[in-house]
Amino acid sequence: MSQNKTIAVTGANGFLGRNCLSKAMKMGFRVRGVVRRPETAKIVKELGAESIIVKNFDEDTLMNAFQGCDGVIHLIGIVNEKYGTFEETNVRGTRIVLKCTNKSQVPRFVTPSGLGVDQYSRKPWATNGYFASKMEIERMCQSSSVPYVIFRPTYILGPGDELLPSLVDAIHSGKAFTVNGGKTPMQPLFVGDATEVFLRAAIGWGKVNSIYDLVGPEVVSLLELIHRVAGIMQQEGFDVPHYKIVDLLPEEAMRVMDLSKEEVDVMMCDVLGNPEQFTRDFNIKSTSLDEAIRVAVRAERDEESK
Repeated sequence: MSQNKTIAVTGANGFLGRNCLSKAMKMGFRVRGVVRRPETAKIVKELGAESIIVKNFDEDTLMNAFQGCDGVIHLIGIVNEKYGTFEETNVRGTRIVLKCTNKSQVPRFVTPSGLGVDQYSRKPWATNGYFASKMEIERMCQSSSVPYVIFRPTYILGPGDELLPSLVDAIHSGKAFTVNGGKTPMQPLFVGDATEVFLRAAIGWGKVNSIYDLVGPEVVSLLELIHRVAGIMQQEGFDVPHYKIVDLLPEEAMRVMDLSKEEVDVMMCDVLGNPEQFTRDFNIKSTSLDEAIRVAVRAERDEESK
Protein backbone atom coordinates (compact mmCIF):
# COMPACT_ATOMS: atom_id res chain seq x y z
CA MET A 1 0.00 0.00 0.00
CA SER A 2 1.37 3.38 -1.03
CA GLN A 3 2.49 5.54 1.88
CA ASN A 4 2.57 8.87 0.03
CA LYS A 5 -1.01 9.68 0.87
CA THR A 6 -2.69 12.50 2.75
CA ILE A 7 -6.05 12.03 4.40
CA ALA A 8 -8.30 14.17 6.57
CA VAL A 9 -10.42 12.65 9.32
CA THR A 10 -13.30 14.61 10.81
CA GLY A 11 -14.44 13.62 14.28
CA ALA A 12 -10.84 12.60 14.86
CA ASN A 13 -11.19 12.58 18.65
CA GLY A 14 -13.91 9.91 18.70
CA PHE A 15 -13.45 6.17 19.13
CA LEU A 16 -13.33 5.35 15.43
CA GLY A 17 -11.50 8.59 14.60
CA ARG A 18 -8.69 7.92 17.10
CA ASN A 19 -8.24 4.42 15.77
CA CYS A 20 -8.17 5.67 12.17
CA LEU A 21 -5.51 8.22 13.07
CA SER A 22 -3.35 5.68 14.88
CA LYS A 23 -3.45 3.18 12.04
CA ALA A 24 -2.93 5.84 9.36
CA MET A 25 0.15 7.14 11.16
CA LYS A 26 1.57 3.62 11.39
CA MET A 27 0.98 3.20 7.66
CA GLY A 28 3.00 6.34 6.97
CA PHE A 29 0.15 8.55 5.83
CA ARG A 30 0.08 12.29 6.36
CA VAL A 31 -2.96 12.77 8.56
CA ARG A 32 -5.04 15.83 9.38
CA GLY A 33 -7.36 15.33 12.32
CA VAL A 34 -10.35 17.68 12.25
CA VAL A 35 -12.04 18.41 15.58
CA ARG A 36 -14.62 20.96 16.69
CA ARG A 37 -13.27 21.98 20.10
CA PRO A 38 -9.82 23.14 21.26
CA GLU A 39 -9.79 20.71 24.19
CA THR A 40 -10.05 17.72 21.84
CA ALA A 41 -7.19 18.90 19.61
CA LYS A 42 -4.76 17.58 22.23
CA ILE A 43 -5.93 14.01 21.52
CA VAL A 44 -5.07 14.38 17.85
CA LYS A 45 -1.64 15.86 18.58
CA GLU A 46 -0.79 13.08 21.02
CA LEU A 47 -1.43 10.57 18.25
CA GLY A 48 1.07 12.40 16.03
CA ALA A 49 -1.37 13.83 13.51
CA GLU A 50 -1.87 17.45 12.48
CA SER A 51 -4.71 18.95 14.49
CA ILE A 52 -7.18 21.32 12.82
CA ILE A 53 -9.96 22.98 14.81
CA VAL A 54 -13.08 23.73 12.80
CA LYS A 55 -15.78 25.57 14.72
CA ASN A 56 -19.39 25.42 13.53
CA PHE A 57 -18.37 23.62 10.31
CA ASP A 58 -16.62 26.74 9.01
CA GLU A 59 -16.23 26.19 5.26
CA ASP A 60 -12.99 28.12 4.77
CA THR A 61 -11.23 26.18 7.51
CA LEU A 62 -12.56 22.88 6.19
CA MET A 63 -11.41 23.63 2.66
CA ASN A 64 -7.93 24.48 3.93
CA ALA A 65 -7.89 21.19 5.84
CA PHE A 66 -8.92 19.22 2.75
CA GLN A 67 -6.56 20.85 0.23
CA GLY A 68 -4.26 18.25 -1.33
CA CYS A 69 -5.91 15.32 0.42
CA ASP A 70 -6.37 11.97 -1.28
CA GLY A 71 -9.44 11.25 0.79
CA VAL A 72 -11.74 12.60 3.49
CA ILE A 73 -13.09 10.26 6.17
CA HIS A 74 -16.08 12.00 7.72
CA LEU A 75 -16.85 10.59 11.17
CA ILE A 76 -18.66 13.45 12.90
CA GLY A 77 -22.06 12.13 13.90
CA ILE A 78 -24.32 11.54 16.89
CA VAL A 79 -26.69 8.73 17.86
CA ASN A 80 -28.52 10.80 20.48
CA GLU A 81 -29.34 14.49 20.78
CA LYS A 82 -27.73 15.13 24.14
CA TYR A 83 -25.20 17.60 22.73
CA GLY A 84 -26.80 18.59 19.43
CA THR A 85 -29.56 17.73 16.99
CA PHE A 86 -29.50 15.14 14.24
CA GLU A 87 -30.38 17.82 11.73
CA GLU A 88 -27.55 20.15 12.78
CA THR A 89 -24.78 17.62 13.42
CA ASN A 90 -25.50 14.69 11.14
CA VAL A 91 -27.29 16.28 8.20
CA ARG A 92 -26.05 19.88 8.03
CA GLY A 93 -22.54 18.88 9.11
CA THR A 94 -22.25 16.24 6.41
CA ARG A 95 -23.71 18.57 3.79
CA ILE A 96 -21.00 21.17 4.50
CA VAL A 97 -18.16 18.62 4.68
CA LEU A 98 -19.31 17.06 1.41
CA LYS A 99 -19.49 20.49 -0.22
CA CYS A 100 -15.97 21.37 0.94
CA THR A 101 -14.67 17.99 -0.22
CA ASN A 102 -16.08 18.77 -3.66
CA LYS A 103 -14.68 22.31 -3.78
CA SER A 104 -11.26 21.06 -2.65
CA GLN A 105 -11.34 18.45 -5.42
CA VAL A 106 -10.69 15.55 -3.05
CA PRO A 107 -11.10 12.34 -5.06
CA ARG A 108 -12.78 10.22 -2.37
CA PHE A 109 -15.32 10.83 0.41
CA VAL A 110 -15.85 8.08 2.99
CA THR A 111 -18.46 8.11 5.73
CA PRO A 112 -20.45 5.69 7.93
CA SER A 113 -24.20 5.41 7.70
CA GLY A 114 -25.79 2.69 9.82
CA LEU A 115 -26.87 -0.91 9.50
CA GLY A 116 -30.63 -0.93 9.06
CA VAL A 117 -30.87 2.51 7.45
CA ASP A 118 -32.54 0.98 4.42
CA GLN A 119 -35.35 -0.09 6.76
CA TYR A 120 -36.21 3.51 7.65
CA SER A 121 -39.99 3.88 8.14
CA ARG A 122 -40.46 0.16 7.43
CA LYS A 123 -39.81 -1.15 10.93
CA PRO A 124 -40.73 0.45 14.27
CA TRP A 125 -37.13 0.66 15.49
CA ALA A 126 -36.03 2.38 12.26
CA THR A 127 -38.56 5.20 12.47
CA ASN A 128 -36.71 7.94 14.33
CA GLY A 129 -34.56 11.00 13.78
CA TYR A 130 -31.27 9.11 13.85
CA PHE A 131 -32.15 6.73 11.04
CA ALA A 132 -33.78 9.60 9.13
CA SER A 133 -30.56 11.63 9.33
CA LYS A 134 -28.45 8.71 8.11
CA MET A 135 -30.83 8.08 5.22
CA GLU A 136 -30.53 11.75 4.27
CA ILE A 137 -26.73 11.48 4.36
CA GLU A 138 -26.86 8.57 1.93
CA ARG A 139 -29.12 10.56 -0.40
CA MET A 140 -26.79 13.57 -0.26
CA CYS A 141 -23.82 11.44 -1.26
CA GLN A 142 -25.76 9.83 -4.08
CA SER A 143 -26.79 13.20 -5.50
CA SER A 144 -23.30 14.73 -5.16
CA SER A 145 -20.59 14.68 -7.81
CA VAL A 146 -18.00 13.61 -5.19
CA PRO A 147 -16.90 9.96 -5.52
CA TYR A 148 -18.02 8.28 -2.29
CA VAL A 149 -17.95 5.06 -0.31
CA ILE A 150 -20.56 4.63 2.42
CA PHE A 151 -20.32 1.97 5.10
CA ARG A 152 -23.26 0.69 7.12
CA PRO A 153 -21.52 -0.50 10.29
CA THR A 154 -22.69 -2.75 13.06
CA TYR A 155 -21.23 -2.56 16.58
CA ILE A 156 -17.49 -1.89 16.29
CA LEU A 157 -15.57 -3.51 19.12
CA GLY A 158 -12.17 -2.64 20.54
CA PRO A 159 -10.45 -0.97 23.50
CA GLY A 160 -12.60 1.93 24.67
CA ASP A 161 -15.58 1.18 22.44
CA GLU A 162 -19.15 2.04 23.39
CA LEU A 163 -20.23 -1.50 24.27
CA LEU A 164 -17.59 -3.83 25.70
CA PRO A 165 -16.34 -1.65 28.60
CA SER A 166 -19.92 -1.29 29.82
CA LEU A 167 -20.42 -5.07 29.57
CA VAL A 168 -17.23 -5.68 31.57
CA ASP A 169 -18.45 -3.25 34.23
CA ALA A 170 -21.89 -4.84 34.28
CA ILE A 171 -20.50 -8.35 34.69
CA HIS A 172 -18.22 -7.07 37.45
CA SER A 173 -21.22 -5.58 39.22
CA GLY A 174 -23.10 -8.88 39.02
CA LYS A 175 -25.93 -7.52 36.89
CA ALA A 176 -26.07 -7.24 33.09
CA PHE A 177 -29.00 -5.77 31.23
CA THR A 178 -30.68 -6.94 28.03
CA VAL A 179 -33.65 -5.57 26.11
CA ASN A 180 -36.57 -7.71 24.96
CA GLY A 181 -34.79 -10.92 25.88
CA GLY A 182 -31.43 -9.90 24.44
CA LYS A 183 -32.13 -12.08 21.40
CA THR A 184 -31.72 -9.48 18.65
CA PRO A 185 -28.94 -10.67 16.32
CA MET A 186 -25.80 -8.60 15.82
CA GLN A 187 -22.54 -8.98 13.88
CA PRO A 188 -19.83 -7.14 15.86
CA LEU A 189 -16.70 -6.11 13.96
CA PHE A 190 -13.20 -5.56 15.33
CA VAL A 191 -12.10 -1.92 15.23
CA GLY A 192 -8.81 -2.83 13.56
CA ASP A 193 -10.71 -4.29 10.62
CA ALA A 194 -13.05 -1.29 10.44
CA THR A 195 -10.23 1.26 10.39
CA GLU A 196 -8.32 -0.72 7.77
CA VAL A 197 -11.37 -0.64 5.52
CA PHE A 198 -12.02 3.08 6.06
CA LEU A 199 -8.42 3.96 5.26
CA ARG A 200 -8.26 1.78 2.18
CA ALA A 201 -11.51 3.29 0.94
CA ALA A 202 -10.09 6.80 1.49
CA ILE A 203 -7.13 6.14 -0.81
CA GLY A 204 -9.13 4.56 -3.60
CA TRP A 205 -9.93 0.95 -2.74
CA GLY A 206 -13.44 -0.41 -3.22
CA LYS A 207 -16.11 0.32 -5.76
CA VAL A 208 -16.74 4.00 -6.29
CA ASN A 209 -20.17 5.34 -5.33
CA SER A 210 -20.98 2.22 -3.33
CA ILE A 211 -22.61 1.26 -0.05
CA TYR A 212 -21.13 -1.63 1.93
CA ASP A 213 -22.42 -3.49 4.96
CA LEU A 214 -19.64 -3.32 7.54
CA VAL A 215 -20.27 -6.36 9.71
CA GLY A 216 -18.29 -9.05 11.49
CA PRO A 217 -17.94 -12.73 10.59
CA GLU A 218 -20.22 -14.11 13.32
CA VAL A 219 -23.85 -13.58 14.29
CA VAL A 220 -24.57 -13.45 18.03
CA SER A 221 -27.23 -12.06 20.31
CA LEU A 222 -26.53 -9.59 23.10
CA LEU A 223 -27.23 -12.36 25.60
CA GLU A 224 -24.66 -14.61 23.92
CA LEU A 225 -22.17 -11.74 23.75
CA ILE A 226 -22.48 -11.12 27.50
CA HIS A 227 -21.64 -14.75 28.25
CA ARG A 228 -18.74 -14.71 25.76
CA VAL A 229 -17.31 -11.59 27.40
CA ALA A 230 -17.63 -13.15 30.86
CA GLY A 231 -15.84 -16.30 29.70
CA ILE A 232 -12.95 -14.37 28.18
CA MET A 233 -12.73 -12.14 31.25
CA GLN A 234 -12.20 -15.28 33.32
CA GLN A 235 -9.53 -16.54 30.91
CA GLU A 236 -7.75 -13.19 31.17
CA GLY A 237 -7.52 -13.25 34.94
CA PHE A 238 -10.61 -11.29 35.99
CA ASP A 239 -12.43 -12.35 39.13
CA VAL A 240 -15.82 -12.92 37.51
CA PRO A 241 -18.66 -13.04 40.05
CA HIS A 242 -21.91 -14.90 39.61
CA TYR A 243 -23.94 -12.44 37.57
CA LYS A 244 -27.57 -12.28 36.64
CA ILE A 245 -29.25 -11.09 33.48
CA VAL A 246 -31.95 -8.46 33.95
CA ASP A 247 -34.20 -8.10 30.94
CA LEU A 248 -35.88 -4.77 30.28
CA LEU A 249 -38.63 -3.47 28.08
CA PRO A 250 -37.43 -0.78 25.62
CA GLU A 251 -39.04 2.03 27.62
CA GLU A 252 -37.40 0.73 30.82
CA ALA A 253 -33.99 0.57 29.15
CA MET A 254 -34.06 4.30 28.48
CA ARG A 255 -34.35 5.01 32.19
CA VAL A 256 -32.34 2.17 33.73
CA MET A 257 -29.47 2.14 31.20
CA ASP A 258 -29.53 5.92 30.62
CA LEU A 259 -30.05 5.52 26.89
CA SER A 260 -31.90 7.65 24.36
CA LYS A 261 -34.83 6.21 22.44
CA GLU A 262 -32.62 6.15 19.35
CA GLU A 263 -29.92 4.13 21.13
CA VAL A 264 -32.51 1.61 22.29
CA ASP A 265 -33.89 1.45 18.75
CA VAL A 266 -30.41 0.61 17.45
CA MET A 267 -30.28 -2.25 19.97
CA MET A 268 -33.50 -3.56 18.40
CA CYS A 269 -32.08 -3.55 14.86
CA ASP A 270 -32.42 -7.13 13.58
CA VAL A 271 -30.89 -6.54 10.14
CA LEU A 272 -28.03 -8.83 9.14
CA GLY A 273 -25.38 -7.72 6.65
CA ASN A 274 -23.14 -9.50 4.17
CA PRO A 275 -19.43 -9.30 5.08
CA GLU A 276 -18.26 -10.97 1.87
CA GLN A 277 -18.47 -7.82 -0.26
CA PHE A 278 -16.24 -5.58 1.84
CA THR A 279 -13.76 -8.34 2.78
CA ARG A 280 -13.34 -9.11 -0.93
CA ASP A 281 -13.15 -5.56 -2.28
CA PHE A 282 -10.83 -4.33 0.49
CA ASN A 283 -8.80 -7.53 0.83
CA ILE A 284 -9.57 -7.89 4.53
CA LYS A 285 -9.55 -11.08 6.58
CA SER A 286 -11.96 -10.45 9.44
CA THR A 287 -10.73 -10.85 12.99
CA SER A 288 -12.66 -13.44 14.97
CA LEU A 289 -15.20 -12.22 17.48
CA ASP A 290 -13.38 -13.90 20.37
CA GLU A 291 -10.14 -12.15 19.46
CA ALA A 292 -11.90 -8.78 19.21
CA ILE A 293 -13.39 -9.35 22.67
CA ARG A 294 -10.05 -10.49 24.07
CA VAL A 295 -8.20 -7.37 22.89
CA ALA A 296 -10.82 -5.13 24.50
CA VAL A 297 -10.96 -7.14 27.72
CA ARG A 298 -7.17 -7.04 28.06
CA ALA A 299 -7.30 -3.27 27.63
CA GLU A 300 -9.84 -3.03 30.46
CA ARG A 301 -7.67 -5.29 32.62
CA ASP A 302 -4.58 -3.18 31.96
CA GLU A 303 -6.51 -0.01 32.73
CA GLU A 304 -7.68 -1.43 36.05
CA SER A 305 -4.15 -2.43 37.02
CA LYS A 306 -2.76 1.10 36.66
